[in-house]
Amino acid sequence: MLNQLGQAGIKIAELPIGESQRKVWDQFAGNRLDTLLLSDIPAIDLPGSNFHQLIILTPLRPMDEILSMIDWVLSHTQTNDALRLDLLYVDDTPEEIAMIELAEASFGLRYS
Repeated sequence: MLNQLGQAGIKIAELPIGESQRKVWDQFAGNRLDTLLLSDIPAIDLPGSNFHQLIILTPLRPMDEILSMIDWVLSHTQTNDALRLDLLYVDDTPEEIAMIELAEASFGLRYS
């Protein structure tokens, strides 16, 4: 996915765990990246920033980790504009059902 989006001209990175996390976060917060992929819960001590879009990769993640990532995003955005969170999951799996339930319960979205 990183390669496909990069080839489309979108500056994107996955937020790593460990020592380089702050460096990638600073690039994103400094508007040198268009969007950021989260696949793990970021460090709570990263500073807030004015961002509008993040992508959360959910495959094989327990729901409490996904909710923690969403909580982290909501607590670290400093925008008054709309915030876009893309939750990527695998179709036709229990994960898809969990994402639909999450969207309905947390964000008031309805799927029929």
